[in-house]
Amino acid sequence: MAKIPQISDRDIAAVKHALAMHQGEGNRITVEDLTKRVYGEFTTTLRRRLREVVQKINTLPGERMVLTDTTEGGFWFDDDDIMPAARNIVSEEGRKDSLDKKISAMKNKAIKQWGKAKFDQAIQQAQEESQPLATTFQRSLLETD
Repeated sequence: MAKIPQISDRDIAAVKHALAMHQGEGNRITVEDLTKRVYGEFTTTLRRRLREVVQKINTLPGERMVLTDTTEGGFWFDDDDIMPAARNIVSEEGRKDSLDKKISAMKNKAIKQWGKAKFDQAIQQAQEESQPLATTFQRSLLETD
């Protein structure tokens, strides 16, 4: 499995800057447009990267929430309306429950197929391999400093 790219303060700042004019559900920006504003182009890899940065922003204390919805899509900063945040949280909880069930089933299958000792060893190795790396975007920023 590939190493997980590290999210930098510059990644976070770039997304926050691009979202500055997109406050409130009615002022959303499409994922394609936001990706282009942050990275200069749109690719599925950069879209996934953007989602990772948004997820990171939403875990940082003191930061505004970046919201989205599964019906209409797009991203926006929160505003005075609590309902989009509540809907986003409920949606994320549903995804979490589904993911927890999937992970549990996969672990049980792997243990049954390879045994617990081999599974535990492989999980440890996979965790070590997944240490964060700088992204191409971050390296290009460092080269311009």
